[in-house]
Amino acid sequence: MRGLLMIVYTVITSYFIGIFITLPMYLFGLFTPFKKFSKDFCLYSQHIMMNNISCFYQDILGLPLYLYGDKIENKGSNIFIMNHRSSLDFLYLISLLTHTTDPEKIKYVMKSELKYIPSLGWLTFINDFPLLERKYETDKKCLNNIGKMEDEVNILIFPEGTRFSKQKLEDSNKYSIANNYPQFFNVLLPKSKGLHNIFVSMMDNNKLTNIYDLTIKYDGINIKDAHTASDVIFKDDIKSIHVLSRKIDLSELSYNQEKFKFWLHKLFLEKDIILQSNIESWKKSYPYKKLNKKINYIWLLLVIIYTLCCIILLFKSKSFKYYNLIIIILGSIIVYKNIGKEKSSKKIKDKKILVLNC
Repeated sequence: MRGLLMIVYTVITSYFIGIFITLPMYLFGLFTPFKKFSKDFCLYSQHIMMNNISCFYQDILGLPLYLYGDKIENKGSNIFIMNHRSSLDFLYLISLLTHTTDPEKIKYVMKSELKYIPSLGWLTFINDFPLLERKYETDKKCLNNIGKMEDEVNILIFPEGTRFSKQKLEDSNKYSIANNYPQFFNVLLPKSKGLHNIFVSMMDNNKLTNIYDLTIKYDGINIKDAHTASDVIFKDDIKSIHVLSRKIDLSELSYNQEKFKFWLHKLFLEKDIILQSNIESWKKSYPYKKLNKKINYIWLLLVIIYTLCCIILLFKSKSFKYYNLIIIILGSIIVYKNIGKEKSSKKIKDKKILVLNC
């Protein structure tokens, strides 16, 4: 039941925030005098939404989160690398970073088709998440532009490219054997090109402060099994979340793509060994703490009240239903046609405005 509540709450609250607050404010920002205010407001709505989701599943549902190893510093622009263990890794990573950094700085590297999902997907489009086609030649320009962003950002990436499962592990190791790459037991072979482009872009533009390697492990999940959204809902087997943070020495990394690939393979071999250890071993080997943050329950209450009002109006008011339908159609057109982004991208040279959406 806890897993179902987590997914339902995340989807519904994000939907109504995106549909009736973020998207209208984005439209408001298409008028040049209001562009900065619109951008700041949309980022702040992301801040509220991420804090709210983290508060709900940690404090209301009682799902504890532990951080091990190196402290995550809330300064500058950073890259976060993490293994992809569950369908909801991104939610737990959001929670981790709302505790340790500014939620407005979070940018996930995501599949571009996700931007078409009403509200949740639109938020990634509006707030300039790197949205990739998964074709290197197509995505290269987008990745190379990440370092040119004016604002500080925290770039989150899953180098494995997909969630862990037995079949994917088997396919990954077959590919590794054919190409003389390392074989793994608890992670998949990481892809290095995209991460390398992001690293080089941020270094060339003096934007990179730190790189953190994050290894996520769940108490309650068999390390060898896949973990899907249906497992979250029906099994509800996650008892606690554990993340090991390792701050990377930037001098270890190379601009040479082959050397960078070798470094990333070595990093994931280390993660593979770390994941083999149980939670008690982690506690003995690394400093750790349970993440607790002073939560603004007023915002949580306001979001819940706002969401309930929207749900009631959706069932009771015909005009509200029509408005909802119009916004969905309008939002879909904006994302499909890239409205607002194309206009901005033409001004990059003059005003240094960057658009990441590819």
